[in-house]
Amino acid sequence: MIIIIWGHGKIKKTSPISSLPDDLLIECIARVSKDEYVTLSLVSKLFRSIVASPQLYARRSSLGRTETCIYVPIRNGSTSNTRLYTLLRSSKCLVPIPSLPPLPSPDVGGLEEAT
Repeated sequence: MIIIIWGHGKIKKTSPISSLPDDLLIECIARVSKDEYVTLSLVSKLFRSIVASPQLYARRSSLGRTETCIYVPIRNGSTSNTRLYTLLRSSKCLVPIPSLPPLPSPDVGGLEEAT
């Protein structure tokens, strides 16, 4: 971590990785399995926006690294909110997608969370 002090003794902490150009970050993240995208989206707002970007998908496509993934909406019966999950192929677990808030639930059939 780099610590920068400027006017009036204010301290700003920055990470060396956040100073890299977006194009370089996209090149790196494009080579990571999509199973890791949920974790990567928790690193920072920058990583979250890159993971969700069409530029990343385009780069993965050009590298021949596209992967099929399964998204599962699950409705909470007590709050009627729907949360989006992804199925991790490596561990066969459903993991909530943290970068999205709970979705309002329409009155459509679907799976419900156990309460």
